[in-house]
Amino acid sequence: VQWDGRSAVKVARGQSLRLALQAPPSRISATDGSVCDVASEAPAVLRLTGKKSGTATVVLWYGAAVKALQVDVVAADPKDTPDAGVPLFAWD
Repeated sequence: VQWDGRSAVKVARGQSLRLALQAPPSRISATDGSVCDVASEAPAVLRLTGKKSGTATVVLWYGAAVKALQVDVVAADPKDTPDAGVPLFAWD
């Protein structure tokens, strides 16, 4: 999935989502590693893996600039959730 600046994504528990970024971050971190795991697959590609239902924030550092991505891990297929993929807000 090409990340389009959405502030939130949903992923099913036990599933992974590859997220292509516009630029490689200098550092990444998840606020709650028990909810989701975040790993770099390539300089500008992240893999988000849902571990248990809940919400975590993935923080992306670009030098001194910081962006945050909310990751909602759901038990069912996220496409079945009515608001799946609807951004909370987008960055310019």
